[in-house]
Amino acid sequence: MEGNARMSSARWLRMLLGTVLLIALLIALFNYLTDPYGVFGDRVFQWWSYNETLNPRAAKMAYLKQHHGEYDSYIVGSSGSSSYPVEELNEYLDARFYNCFFYGTDMADFEKISNYLIENYEVKNLLLNLSLKIACAYDTEQEERTTYHYYEVDGANPLLRSMPYLFNTPADGWKKLQSYYSDGYLQVPYRVFDETTGSYDKSRRDAEPIGDRASYVARDAYSVFTKYPVRSASMPSLEQAMESVARIKALCEEKGIRLIVACQPAYWEAQDDFSVEDQARFRNALAQVTEYWDFTMSSVSYEPRYFYDDTHFRNSVGSMALARIFGNEELYVPEDFGEFVPLGSMPGAPVAEPVGEEVLNRQIPILMYHHLTEDPAKVNNDTVQVKTFRAHMEALKNAGYEPVSFLDLRDFVEKGTALPEKPVVITFDDGYTSNYELAFPILKEYGFKATIFAIGVSIGKDSYKDTGVPMNPHFTLEQAAELEASGLITVASHGYNIHEVEGRDPAPVRIGVLQKEGESEEDYVAFLQEDHRTMQGLLGDSANIVSYPYGAHTELSEVVLSQMGAYATVTTQPKLNTIVKGLPQSLRQLGRFRVTDDQSAEQLLSMIAIEAVTE
Repeated sequence: MEGNARMSSARWLRMLLGTVLLIALLIALFNYLTDPYGVFGDRVFQWWSYNETLNPRAAKMAYLKQHHGEYDSYIVGSSGSSSYPVEELNEYLDARFYNCFFYGTDMADFEKISNYLIENYEVKNLLLNLSLKIACAYDTEQEERTTYHYYEVDGANPLLRSMPYLFNTPADGWKKLQSYYSDGYLQVPYRVFDETTGSYDKSRRDAEPIGDRASYVARDAYSVFTKYPVRSASMPSLEQAMESVARIKALCEEKGIRLIVACQPAYWEAQDDFSVEDQARFRNALAQVTEYWDFTMSSVSYEPRYFYDDTHFRNSVGSMALARIFGNEELYVPEDFGEFVPLGSMPGAPVAEPVGEEVLNRQIPILMYHHLTEDPAKVNNDTVQVKTFRAHMEALKNAGYEPVSFLDLRDFVEKGTALPEKPVVITFDDGYTSNYELAFPILKEYGFKATIFAIGVSIGKDSYKDTGVPMNPHFTLEQAAELEASGLITVASHGYNIHEVEGRDPAPVRIGVLQKEGESEEDYVAFLQEDHRTMQGLLGDSANIVSYPYGAHTELSEVVLSQMGAYATVTTQPKLNTIVKGLPQSLRQLGRFRVTDDQSAEQLLSMIAIEAVTE
C-alpha cells in the first residue's frame, strides 16, 4: 500500500510538472506568435506600428533587420527627433531616411544605436539630434521589456534576452490580437508610430485646426503651456555625453558618412529648467567636439502653438530647421531660428526674444456666396441679387479690403509672403453658371480674386445626376478653365459626389462628407479618397482647397483629406479666422460668413470687421 501511494504521488508530481511545462510552452508559443514587442520579427502580423509603441528600441531594430535594404540614412535621437520630416530629408539629400528615435534615452543609447547601424547596414547620412537632457544622465537603461535594446545592439545573449518576452504574461499578446481585429483608420494610443518612416504618426494632430494663441493654450491637450511645472536640472553626465558624440563622429569620418548634428528647438520654460551657466557649458562643450546647428532658443521657443508639449515641437518646425540647414529660402523661417556653431568656437548661452502675435498672425474674414440672380422673385437664403453683390463689392473696395486667394493664404503660412493690410476671401459654393455669367464680370471690373467651390458631378449640368430633377445650371469645365485663366478665380473642390440633397438625390443621401448609416469605415475612407482623387483629376492642385458641403465634417474626414493633399478646408461656421506663419494647420476648418440678399453693405462690413490684435 505504501509503495502504491509513493507511485501515485510520483505520477501526480510528474503530471503536475508536465502540465506546468505544457502551459509554459503554450504561453511561450502564444507570445512568440503574437509577438507584441516585435522582438521575434512579428512573423504573423507584421504590425510594427503596434510593436514599436511598446518598445521602440527593440522593435525598430527588429524591423530594420527585415527592411534595412529600403534605407540608407538614419535619424538618431530622443522623441523630439520625430519632428524632422524624413520625406524632406530624403529630398534634400537624395536619400532614404529611417527615424530611429525612441523615448527614455540618453547619449549612451544614441551611441549604441549609431554603432549598430553603421557596423551592420549601409549608412550614407546620420542626423544626430540632441537636447540638453542628454547631459543629465548616462547609461541609465532600465532592465525591463519596454526598454531593452534589440539583443544585437548591446551584445546580449539572444536566448536570455528572449526569455522575458517568451514567458511574459499572455495579456500583452491578447491585447494585440484584440487591437488588431478592432483597429480603425485613425491613429490610436496603442499604435503611435508610422512604421515605414519610424516617426510618430501625427496624422491626427497635424490635421487639427490651430488659430489664435489664447484658444490653443485653453485646450486640455495643451494645458502645460498655462501650468508649466517648476523644475530644475543639472548636467552631471556632460563629459560622458560629449565623449559619446566624439566617438560617433570619429566612426562616421572613418566610414565616410555625412554626420549632421542638431540641437532641437526647446520651449522656453523647458529650457529654463537649466541654468544659464549650464546652457553655456553644454553649447561650448559640444562645439569642442563637432560643428552643429543649434535651434534650442529663438522666437519659436516662445510660441506655444509651435509645440505639441514642452519638449516636442511640431513637424512644421522641423521643416523650418531643415530649411535652415539646407539653405531652402522658399520656406518661412524666423530670422533668429537656427545658428550654425563652428567647431572650436565658444558660443555661450543662447539668447532669444519673443515676438508678438501681430507678427505671426493675420485675421482673415471669408465670405460665402452661392447663386446670383437678376430676378428679385428668385431670391432666397442662398441666392443674392446681382445689384446686392455689386454693392457688397463696392463697399469692400471703399473700405480698403483686398480680396486674396487661398494660395495667397498658403504662401503667407508656408513662405511668410506678405498679405494686404485688410485681406478678405470671397467664396462661392456649388459652381453655378451665374458665378461665371454674373459674378465674374463684376469681379473682373474690381480686380477682385475669388474662389468658387464646384461640385464635380454637377459641372456642366442642369439636373440632378440620378433623378433628373431640374436644378440651377452649373458652369462647364471650359468655363472653369476660362475663370482660372483670368488669374482672379480659383475653381476649387466642393467634392465630386458628396453633395447630395434630400428629396432630389436617391435615399439614403450622404450628408456632405459624413458616413452613411451602416457604411463601414473602410468603405467610407475608400469612397472619400476616390472622391477627392477624382476632383484632383478634374482641377489639379486647386482641388486641395475643399469646402465641406453643409459645413459637415469629422476628424476622420480631415485626416483623410489631409493625407490626400488637401491643405485648406472651409466650413460654414461664421467666424473670423486666424492664420499663423509656419503653421499649416491654421488653414484647416476655416469659418465663413454667409452673405444674404437682405444684408446691407454696412452690415456686411460690420460682420467681417477685423479685430485689433494685441501683443
